[in-house]
Amino acid sequence: MKLIYKTDHSTVEGDETTVTKTFTPTAMELVREGLMRSPKQEAKLQEELGKTILTPTVYSSSENSFTMQRLPYCMAGEPLTFNHLGKLTEIIHSIREQGYAHTDLKRQNIGADESQQEIYLFDWNGATKIGERQSMPQFTPGYSPPELEGNENVQETTDIYSFGMICLRTLGYKRRQFGSMPSFKDYIQYGTENWSNRKAYVDNLEQCLFFDHRKRMKSMHVFKELYEVLDEDHLTKYREQAKVMTQKDTLRSPKSERFTFIFDQTNF
Repeated sequence: MKLIYKTDHSTVEGDETTVTKTFTPTAMELVREGLMRSPKQEAKLQEELGKTILTPTVYSSSENSFTMQRLPYCMAGEPLTFNHLGKLTEIIHSIREQGYAHTDLKRQNIGADESQQEIYLFDWNGATKIGERQSMPQFTPGYSPPELEGNENVQETTDIYSFGMICLRTLGYKRRQFGSMPSFKDYIQYGTENWSNRKAYVDNLEQCLFFDHRKRMKSMHVFKELYEVLDEDHLTKYREQAKVMTQKDTLRSPKSERFTFIFDQTNF
């Protein structure tokens, strides 16, 4: 087994077919205090939610570790396609239908099969029932909404905010700070075909990104429809253009919620 990565809470090792996540002594102390799920509990939840969405198959679990399927691809650092994002909308909807939010959606927690057509979600230890607080705050700055960073109740739109941030990174924006909502002008105007659908896409994307969870989009059905008509080839050409661009967008939002998105050319 080769070391894949280490965190304060776990060590992840793997070979060509399996991955073993082993909790550190510090993490096991948090488990005993009731602040984290045990490996058995995490594996059980992954199996339960895996009945309706794709999650890595769990092979075994013990007191401080569990072993699961290793997928060929992790999407960390990879640009997600519209096909991937469309499938992610279905996953988020299914998780919410089961009364949960994943709470840590990011590219590092998304894997793909050999065809790269199907995507799987990893890391279920922070998954929380909607309307409850996380037993221990677990979130990723740059992806997670303010209610998680403030240790407030998880909302039905918590994962939708993270989805919006994943979409932004697909378009080339790396991080959010206080500032303004990006205009997405370059993406909308780049090329003349399918303009109305690109405009509809970013208009709906903005509705995922409000700090106030009550203002965020509730249904993701519109994204599923848009991903069926948006041009993947156009997005690829836009990314190629983006590689040679460096820009910082700070534009005024008419809705008084202010963001800054810093363009990142190393994201591709």
